[in-house]
This record gives sequence, C-alpha cells and structure tokens, in this order.
Amino acid sequence: MANEFEISAMIVRVPANHPRSRTIKLQVGERFFTTERETLVFESSYFDAVLAEHRDGEEETIFVDADPHLFEHILGYLRHGHFPIFYHGATGHDIGRYQALLAEAQFFGIKKLEDWLHKEKYFEAVKTTMRCEVFPDSSAVREADGEWDSRTTVQIFPSWFLRQVYRCPRGIAVHAGDATLCGKKCLRALNFTFPQCETQASVSMLRVVTRTYLVPYVEDVSTGA
Repeated sequence: MANEFEISAMIVRVPANHPRSRTIKLQVGERFFTTERETLVFESSYFDAVLAEHRDGEEETIFVDADPHLFEHILGYLRHGHFPIFYHGATGHDIGRYQALLAEAQFFGIKKLEDWLHKEKYFEAVKTTMRCEVFPDSSAVREADGEWDSRTTVQIFPSWFLRQVYRCPRGIAVHAGDATLCGKKCLRALNFTFPQCETQASVSMLRVVTRTYLVPYVEDVSTGA
C-alpha cells in the first residue's frame, strides 16, 4: 500500500426544507468554483454573511482570498458532509495538511469541521490491524500464501539463527536432524560413543499482514447526535 490515497469519513445528512438553491460562482485564489448558495450557507457562517447581500440573479463572481487546494476539501465537505482524510500508507496522516485545513475551517466558520479537526478525529477514522505469523522456511510461506486486497500490506522478514542438528554416524543424509530414522547399523557405527551434532545456519520467516481500513463517521444532524 505504497500509493497515497485520500478517503473520507462521512456524515449522513438529513435534508432540510431549504428554498430552491441558486448558483454561485467563486474565485478562490487563481481557481474558479461553481456551486449552489444553500451548499455554501448550510454550515458556513462566513458564506452566510457574504451571501446575505448577494442578490438573486447576479452574475458577479465572488472572490475569496484563500488557498484553492484546501478550499476544494472545504467545498467537498459542504457539499456532501465528507470529512477529508489525508493518509499515506507509508507515512501515515499528513498532520501539517490537517492543521492548514483547520485554519481554513475556522476562517469559513464551519464549526463541525473545525471541531472534528481540532479533536484529531481523523486518527479514529483510519484503523489498522496487524497479524504476525512465523514459518519454518520460505517454502512454507509460499504454501500458505493467499490473495490480498489493496487495503492489505504483506511483509516478509527472514530471521537467521544457528542450531545443533543431529548427524547420522553413517553419514546418511536423510537421517540428518532426526535420530529416530537411524537403525541398528547406525547405532553400531556409533561404536559406544555419544551421537554427534553439527552446527547449521537456519532461517525462519516472519510474515506481517497489515490491513488498513476506514471507519465511517455517521451523524444525524437533525438531532445533533
């Protein structure tokens, strides 16, 4: 999961009986946006004040001195109630971007978004589970391999160690490591000596399966829950 992705924690809005919406054109920095009046004033005290003096039918573009790249997330929230999540599989949350968006939410007077960012609720929106498994060798890992979706990262870590391995007194390779495979001939070959062991380098494989997923945030704004 090396690619950056943006996901949204969602509020389920309960529609209100607003009058018919009117189209508003905005210039934010060097970019232009078109949306509906009720979208802007639904939660933003800034736009509620600005558009209070905007007459119906006016074609004038309203200039807003703000960061257009952050404003697209502000507008996305106002349109759909989606809390923006800036998350990268390798580096985690983009805290600086959240802080910049918090300043914009304060500027536009969007209380719910401001509170969500201030309380760092984005940490609760993305959850990670991790499962660790140990395999005796790489072939065992391949045998246990499966299919993983794009939310899952699989990492393999080899661990080298030294171990004492039984050595057959007759040098039979298939008996190595298991004294129970040796028969009478092997025992006679010991010639009343202790069984011999040899040091071998071995490897075990640790597989770490990490799954990252979104926990939706659902709120009924009609009750304020």
